[in-house]
Order: sequence, then structure tokens, then C-alpha cells
Amino acid sequence: MSALLKLPVHSDRPAPQIPEDVRPLLNKLRFYATTCSASARLDIFAACAILDPDEARAEDAQIKTLLRGMGQALGQEPVFLRPGTDTASFDERWLIAALTAKASGDEDRFAFLICRRVERSKRRVFALLLAGLVEFLTE
Repeated sequence: MSALLKLPVHSDRPAPQIPEDVRPLLNKLRFYATTCSASARLDIFAACAILDPDEARAEDAQIKTLLRGMGQALGQEPVFLRPGTDTASFDERWLIAALTAKASGDEDRFAFLICRRVERSKRRVFALLLAGLVEFLTE
């Protein structure tokens, strides 16, 4: 039986920087993530029923619903850093990449990103939540 090697994890590469054009959106998501962390988790299948497109604060509701259901969709709680932090967590980079792909109309990349991280039974609902947020952000 072979022994497992325990190698220290060191990286000389600097942490990826956040592009200036997505920094405001990421900070907004981070801010909402801090307010949602104290809220109860939301079943992702009930999330769409909560959203009302005619509501005056629909964008806020869309973001909060997405963030509250994200942990269930991913199968683990996402990591969000403090607003204003210069680097981004893996979850933040993935979410920004998915939103950017949807906003630019790159459906293949969007589908790839969803399929790589979101549990199969929750993909369609989570993709709808992301698409709804992109719709608000691009109006």
C-alpha cells in the first residue's frame, strides 16, 4: 500500500484581480450576500414564486432570492468576500462569469458554467434566476 504524499500548497501566483467593469456588480452582490447570510436559506424551487416583476424593488428581490438559493443549487454555501475586497473568491468569479456570459448572449458558455457547478435537478431554476438578474442589470 502506498503512502499519500502531503505536499504543502503554496502559490506564487497573485490572486486574480477583479476587472474594473464588474467591480460595482460584484460589490453589490457581496453587500447583499452579507444581508442574506442571516436570512433563512430559500428553497430554490420556491424562489421563482416569490419574485414579482412589477414590484418596485424587483431587482433587490431578484438578487436576494438568487443569493439565498445559491447554496442549495451548488450543494454548498458559496463564499463571498467583504465588499471592496480587491480579489474574488472562486464562487464570486464563477457567478460573474455566468452573468457575463448570459449578458453577452454566449449561451454555450452560460450552459457550460451552469452544468459544471449546479446540481442537475436545480439547473433550470437557477439558470432562470440568473437570467432574470441579467435582465434587470441590462435594462
